[in-house]
Amino acid sequence: MFRMVIIHVFNMDHWANDRASSVNTHGLCFILFEHESCQGHSFKVAPGTSCHSNFPSCNFNDVTSSYKIFPFLKERVIGF
Repeated sequence: MFRMVIIHVFNMDHWANDRASSVNTHGLCFILFEHESCQGHSFKVAPGTSCHSNFPSCNFNDVTSSYKIFPFLKERVIGF
């Protein structure tokens, strides 16, 4: 079974808006968005992915304005 449950949805604080270049996932999955309220282009980050510590290598550096956090479930989610 594949499933994912949303934990939180956030807009970046004004001082952090469009400045993120990495994230410590702490075992969670993130979807980062270029605009507030989870709008615009998105970028998925999960534990063990190479881009979580280097957004420039994935062409998503300094553009994050909002994000969603998901638990990382034992079952792998298709498309994540």
